[in-house]
Amino acid sequence: RFGEHTLVIAGSTCVMIGCGLLAVTEGWIMLLIAFTVLSVGSSIYNPSISSLVSKEADPSEQGAVMGIYQGIGSLARVIGPTVSGLIYQTYSPAAPFIASAVLLAPVLFMVTHILRHRRTAMSS
Repeated sequence: RFGEHTLVIAGSTCVMIGCGLLAVTEGWIMLLIAFTVLSVGSSIYNPSISSLVSKEADPSEQGAVMGIYQGIGSLARVIGPTVSGLIYQTYSPAAPFIASAVLLAPVLFMVTHILRHRRTAMSS
């Protein structure tokens, strides 16, 4: 109904906001709000980005592209906690959340750029 591009933009924006809120949260009510925003964003973002990657791949290469995508995701789930722990220990408890928000910015930019390009191509 909304399209993958729009959902990826909305989801990644919510995840970025949720991570930003977690970095500055004081008290359990703010923590609850931050985790709610983060959870909603993640629930929107993850299936939408998978669908977008699948649809953007050439049909003959879809299996390989999805395998690479899933493999990179698995690698990130292995490396991410270690790197986040090091960032936490080296800088501050808020630093991993700030880093997560910053790392989502290129995704948001790329999907926004692709969506704008598609809309321009469709209107031509």
